Amino acid sequence: MLAIFTNTAYDFIGKRRWAYAMSVAVMLLGLGSMVVKGGLRYDIDFTGGTLLEARLAQPLPVASIRARLTDAGLGESIIQVFENPRDVLIRTHLTLTNATELSRQIVGALDPTGIGAPEIRRMEFIGP
Repeated sequence: MLAIFTNTAYDFIGKRRWAYAMSVAVMLLGLGSMVVKGGLRYDIDFTGGTLLEARLAQPLPVASIRARLTDAGLGESIIQVFENPRDVLIRTHLTLTNATELSRQIVGALDPTGIGAPEIRRMEFIGP
């Protein structure tokens, strides 16, 4: 017969203080990391905001999209590019009561010339 474990007398209880010390050290390291980084970062699910999916006329780099949105006063937006580089998802923490005004503001930021306006595919308002 095949015996995988020949000596099964492990001293788990004798090593419990080392396990407690390691657990406390890992927890303190995690708490210290949270303090250094400025606390928890809540996403749009907890803070509220607007989620907008658009198809651009021309593919743009994320840095360019972020700079245009910042210049338009849309704050720190989270930008995600899909498989097609023309499709972007923009999450912003702004919530306006008028959906058309916010979409007009984002379209104006993405296409300042007005030649190739992006197509708004969906827009969702998320409450905190």
